[in-house]
Amino acid sequence: MRAGAAALLAGLALCCADPAYAPRRRALEAYDEGRAALEAGDAAAARLAFSRARGHDPGSPVLLLWEARAADAAGDVRAAEALVTEGLHRWPDHTELRWTHAALLARGGRAAEAAAVLRALLAQGLVDPLDLSADADFAALRVDPATAGLFAAAAPQVDLVAEEGAVLVGDPWELELRVVGPAGPVALRGTPPPPGLELERVVEELLVDGRRVRRVLRFAWRAVAPMDAPWGPVAVHVGDAAPVPLPVLPVLVRAVGGRVAAGAPVAAPDLPPVPSSLAGPEGVVAGARRIGAFALVIAPPGARIELDGAPPGAELELRVAGQTAWVGRWWSGRPGGRFRVLQGEAVLAEGPLP
Repeated sequence: MRAGAAALLAGLALCCADPAYAPRRRALEAYDEGRAALEAGDAAAARLAFSRARGHDPGSPVLLLWEARAADAAGDVRAAEALVTEGLHRWPDHTELRWTHAALLARGGRAAEAAAVLRALLAQGLVDPLDLSADADFAALRVDPATAGLFAAAAPQVDLVAEEGAVLVGDPWELELRVVGPAGPVALRGTPPPPGLELERVVEELLVDGRRVRRVLRFAWRAVAPMDAPWGPVAVHVGDAAPVPLPVLPVLVRAVGGRVAAGAPVAAPDLPPVPSSLAGPEGVVAGARRIGAFALVIAPPGARIELDGAPPGAELELRVAGQTAWVGRWWSGRPGGRFRVLQGEAVLAEGPLP
């Protein structure tokens, strides 16, 4: 159950200097006491403080909500329900009251009634499906087939553009994923691509759009052996949301006129990494690190990575709102050799590959 303070503070902060608003100043003081008590885990003291605040400002639905929240935290669910019912009689269109009413109904096993309240809020555009999906009070509704549709808009949306038809040995085989969903780490999980594809490059573009994150992931492999093989199953995982399965992808590579690629085919490819899940856009420190069974060298924008005695690895790049946040190289296993990260002529980092 949630309760907001922004409306309360906006209404009170402007009046504190005016003696005519002494009751509201006292309400704000009691509200602060209640919040402090809640944070300290003393729900009973918080409930008394919020009740006292309401006595000074009985026209505030937000103070009523905080008293209900404290009553709920103290284990008195009936009192919380009574307060919310009182509030709805006085302010029937109040979004937070309606949300809290739905949460209490859902926790009380009255799923159909809770869903009706939530449908109305969603239809009016008053709540974000991402908030509904994140609220633990609605956990049972998310898994109930009768009400799971309420949360569909919060699920990650994935569009796929895959290579069509055959490519020639030595040419790139490319895949693009457009992912819109909540903030959180993104990963591909499932069956690795078939042998004969060697990962060369991963570029991720991020754009924060309100509560959602829009990602475009572009993967490029080099086809190093002829094949006609399916790739799948594979799913896109975004934070704690349910995984989004991808269709099984046909991988068709042809050798023409004896054309072969330089180098040996990869015996056991891995699923490609997602750059933002390796390092965020802020505070990138040049250097090398191990991440499980993989090695990563990372460099800030404008820097370059030089290798000595090591295979080239896959190139990685993270872009945020059109600007490069960092670049890197990625290997499966232990590549050996050494690396240097240079910015102009300055050496930012160097050493053995981990």
